[in-house]
Amino acid sequence: MASNAYDSYNSMNSVSPINGIMSEVTPDFNFNQCSINERHILVIPVRNLVLYPFITVPMSVNDADTLDSLDRAYRNHESVLAVTIKNSAEKVTPKDLYRMGVVCVVAKIMEMPDGTYTAFMVAANRAKVLKYSSSKTDGIYAHIEYVAETIGESDDIELGAIFSSINDSFNEILGLFSEDDTKEVRYALSQFTSPFKQMNFIICNAPISIDDKQKLLEESDLKQRGIRLLNLLDTSFQMLQLKADIQE
Repeated sequence: MASNAYDSYNSMNSVSPINGIMSEVTPDFNFNQCSINERHILVIPVRNLVLYPFITVPMSVNDADTLDSLDRAYRNHESVLAVTIKNSAEKVTPKDLYRMGVVCVVAKIMEMPDGTYTAFMVAANRAKVLKYSSSKTDGIYAHIEYVAETIGESDDIELGAIFSSINDSFNEILGLFSEDDTKEVRYALSQFTSPFKQMNFIICNAPISIDDKQKLLEESDLKQRGIRLLNLLDTSFQMLQLKADIQE
């Protein structure tokens, strides 16, 4: 049962819990090594993944142009804007990108044993794209404005209940898979010191659609983001549980 349910999970989510690769940005990380206040910024199109603030994400790089852009940003200590591709276009243009992304620092680029590359992206702040521009030589750039996250009308008890319910729901989903498949993501989840960052980590790893993850990113009110995430997790659990019951 667990194997089939796990296949269903992977078909919905490009970041599998077996990887356990995402983590919280530690307080000692020096964002000042790069400028994260730029208003005209290089865009890194991201496929099948939505980045969230203050989460470190190893990102596979399969495109030579993207690798060159990331390498240039890394060497020049420049930040980049990671924006999710909203369709299956192979040759990405501005019209294929969402209008909200996350400003990131390229912390490291590593060549893997199979010859591919992985870029470690440290996400900082959300930013809204006001205008895209592109050229064959320089790639895609964006004029942006930073968008703050807020906490709406709520008290600490209410927020605590929402975050606790999100954590419980996500652990219910992980419970559909074997302990070996989920031990790394469980460990990563337990290391978060901020419930807001933990919520972002859960969104990144949850078996919900890319479009839903993007909509959650665009929600500035953290309380409302949490409520919407909780509903999506409950629906996802019910679907996965039903599939598992049918396959037994």
